[in-house]
Amino acid sequence: MPEDHEETLVPDFVGKACGQPFIVAEVKRPQTDVPLRLKYSDILKTLCEMKLMLDRLIQHRVGDPEVIGIIFQGKITAIAESK
Repeated sequence: MPEDHEETLVPDFVGKACGQPFIVAEVKRPQTDVPLRLKYSDILKTLCEMKLMLDRLIQHRVGDPEVIGIIFQGKITAIAESK
């Protein structure tokens, strides 16, 4: 994302430790006919949220920062980890 880009991302769940976010989750109803563009949208949104969280941890000088993103759609459909 460009430095001057600002967008409000509101995840369904954010877990924090010591006041800093480290896990994000998107939760969707279990459906078999979800359009592919919406699945990609959730994945991209989750990855952007993870990058913002990782940047924030780095700014706060957290040693070995690590964030986790999870997408639920009736079951866990994707898990991403970033260090």
